Amino acid sequence: MNNTASVVVDFLHSTVFLTVIVWGAAMIGCSNSASNMFDMEPEVGGVTEPQTLHPLEWVESAVVKKDIARAVNKKDFRLLAFGGRQMTIPGIDDTQLSTAEKICGFRVLAATGDALESERDQLLRSKVLRYATEYNSAMLAFCKSVNS
Repeated sequence: MNNTASVVVDFLHSTVFLTVIVWGAAMIGCSNSASNMFDMEPEVGGVTEPQTLHPLEWVESAVVKKDIARAVNKKDFRLLAFGGRQMTIPGIDDTQLSTAEKICGFRVLAATGDALESERDQLLRSKVLRYATEYNSAMLAFCKSVNS
């Protein structure tokens, strides 16, 4: 193949590759726009936080009973934990913590570390705390009933 043909083939391959990448990204974006909160990110189980302007905005539309039903349907009984210097599992008191971790498991929610950078962070974090407390209390009761 001569030099000009080689350049043209390389250009076409790079253009096709770029087109496939752009098209794939567009399809991923479109498929997520009408999804529920469990379908918006690769899931590791339980509640999945969607990609939004603020990583905790998912809580604004979250409904504990529906989210527990979805998680149970997927056989994911993990409790929701807050990260930071000391991980915490809201709604679970210290006397139940070891049992809860053993029978349910847990996952750390994104953006729940120690740093609060704005009033919006503080507002959303307090909503997530209330949500996780209610979610964990109900999920622990379910885990106990399944494991008894």
